[in-house]
Amino acid sequence: ESLFPETNLSYSFDNIAFSSSEDIIGANLNLKQTLFVRDSIGCTYTVPVKVELQDSQTPVIKTSGSFVQSLLTTILLINEEQFLDFDWWSGDFEIDCSSCTNLMLYPNKSGKVFFKGTDSNGCLLTDSIELSIESLASLTNQIPNIFDQNATQNSNHFIDFSAIGEYVKEITSLSIFDRYGNKIYTTSSSPFEWHGESGSVNVAPGVYVYVLEVRLNDRNESSHILRGSITLIK
Repeated sequence: ESLFPETNLSYSFDNIAFSSSEDIIGANLNLKQTLFVRDSIGCTYTVPVKVELQDSQTPVIKTSGSFVQSLLTTILLINEEQFLDFDWWSGDFEIDCSSCTNLMLYPNKSGKVFFKGTDSNGCLLTDSIELSIESLASLTNQIPNIFDQNATQNSNHFIDFSAIGEYVKEITSLSIFDRYGNKIYTTSSSPFEWHGESGSVNVAPGVYVYVLEVRLNDRNESSHILRGSITLIK
């Protein structure tokens, strides 16, 4: 403004095609250039400029949900209102809706998802997320593997499967086996808990195996069997 006090100016990067628009087309990114400024009486001035495009370090997308094989993983667009248009793509996963705000995936393997979008300033923003997917068997890592039958009500006094609640649609049955393979407990109704009993008798301390039948929170709500061990102490 100090150099050109008047407002009736036009601009060019090639000294040929001048425009009065403040959005000047023809700049080469990350290069020193000369901006030609022409006033209302036809005088042209030169101004050295350098146009730079800085990479944004602010994430554009984030994840929500599980990172377990076949189970729902959601990728969310941050500040969706800033984008005029956008697109998702991946060479690893099937994408049902490339223009949806929230991308819902049921991945069977690890892979990468890419995003690009144009914001309200006309800038192209890109981002990507690497999904490291664990096997369904890893769900048993969420389940406590030891409990004390004589503990207080505020302690871990029974085997509890509520920790996997976000991954399964429902539990349909629970069976407990001793180390000889004998089924000592089974139930097909809630609550799916085991307090260390077989019938009306408390079993001896030791290692037992549970078999849990569940319906997964996957695309088809498919059935699956989870197996693991539990140590009973007293």
